Amino acid sequence: MKLPLLLTLLVVVATGSAYADDGPFGLRWGATEKDLVEQGVIFKKESDEGGFETFITTSLPKNLSIADMYVLLVHKKYELQKVVMFSKEIEGDIYGTKGKEIYQDLKSKLVNKYGAPNSDFEKVGVELFTETNEFYQCLAYDGCGYWSAMFSDKDKGILVSLQLKGIGRGKGFVKLAYEGPDWEEAMEESNSELSKSDAGVL
Repeated sequence: MKLPLLLTLLVVVATGSAYADDGPFGLRWGATEKDLVEQGVIFKKESDEGGFETFITTSLPKNLSIADMYVLLVHKKYELQKVVMFSKEIEGDIYGTKGKEIYQDLKSKLVNKYGAPNSDFEKVGVELFTETNEFYQCLAYDGCGYWSAMFSDKDKGILVSLQLKGIGRGKGFVKLAYEGPDWEEAMEESNSELSKSDAGVL
């Protein structure tokens, strides 16, 4: 085998292995916009700021049955580094029973995959909305209550957050967010770019 060809193959293998592990919902960390299109993802480009492009879609290669929409953050250098799933709206659930069941089911699956959560905080009624039938009002009010869990895969540098959020009386939704292995680096570059942009208008 000729040396140039061998070096080319080594580069291809090294590049492919960097994101050999799949991301959530059938995606791959580091996927480009072109990769997403080739996977059949139909999305709307929502914004382009600080080196990030934000895509919104209702369907991914693999979908959660409760999902309503997904938000994908694709960095110009690190490519796909964040995926957020928003569930369908939970309605007619004034005590939070249905929402808690959905949340606990997802939490159990995440525990099976990532182990015990780094932290979890499941408490309501700290401020203002203290009645049991005010569950979602409390979650929607800053400082009143939280229903969340954080997970991580330290070997792969992946962070996962699960939250049950409130909209109003009897109404809420579940938010599940994944941060990829290069998320922190992408955010540092984005913040630096935005800071330089701000300096230019003073």
